[in-house]
Amino acid sequence: MMNFKDVFVSENTLSSFERLISSGTFPHSSMLTGADEEKLKTVANVLAAALVCEEADAPCGRCKNCLKSEKQVHPDIKTVSPRERRKSVNMEECREMIMDSYILPNEAQRKVYIITSAHTLDEKVQNALLKILEEPPQYVYFILLCVNPSAMLGTVMSRVSLFTLGNSEETDEGDGQVMEIALNIVSALKSINEIDLLRATVPLDRDRLLTKSVMECFKGLVNISLRARQGFGFDETGMATRFTGEELMKLNESADRIIAACERNANEKLLITLISASLRRAIGG
Repeated sequence: MMNFKDVFVSENTLSSFERLISSGTFPHSSMLTGADEEKLKTVANVLAAALVCEEADAPCGRCKNCLKSEKQVHPDIKTVSPRERRKSVNMEECREMIMDSYILPNEAQRKVYIITSAHTLDEKVQNALLKILEEPPQYVYFILLCVNPSAMLGTVMSRVSLFTLGNSEETDEGDGQVMEIALNIVSALKSINEIDLLRATVPLDRDRLLTKSVMECFKGLVNISLRARQGFGFDETGMATRFTGEELMKLNESADRIIAACERNANEKLLITLISASLRRAIGG
């Protein structure tokens, strides 16, 4: 039976998973993000097994729930994927999942829904998920898998706890680049170091589209931190404790201004300066 020590995630993420599971405080709505969706699925399956496990050392690999989880036949763990070779879960499938979530678990004390390729969900489907993500039944857990967080609505990002999964030995590429840059900007802001912030934004130099995607992702992280300060969800970036609510709101507004600048084709040479100055000003730097 695979357990947390068998999945290749950072030490901090691993510790977070173990702590949240053992304390019974794992968020009801979470998102796993990274460039490798197969890896996301593997981690999600381990988390699902842990959530339905009956023992204190979840996932124990011994109880009936773990044994069924390992064989992928547990009736209370459901993977929601596109049917009939479609690229995305459609509205009908979304509604079926929501209706099913209100039915009590069959065998375990909890039900887990793993939603694959969340980044492919269209706007209508994402909007349909908002209420259930914010107020799920107490026995239900949703785990969204997403390789491109910038494709998600801000309203969805604000309702989930985000876990970024990078191999401890290598950096995710492709869509994972957006999240990596956004997290580097967060780290630089937390250190209040102008040089670190300039270094974090170097990959955005003269790339308006990448800058827009990174700022949308960054705004999603800020929204999650705001909700964490209000007692909703889990904030892995540490911004909820590092910055005040007012500073987070100003960071959100700064991200909006930068996104707007990208959309009106602002001078690409000046975008880096705008990012650094605007974000530093938001936190009083």
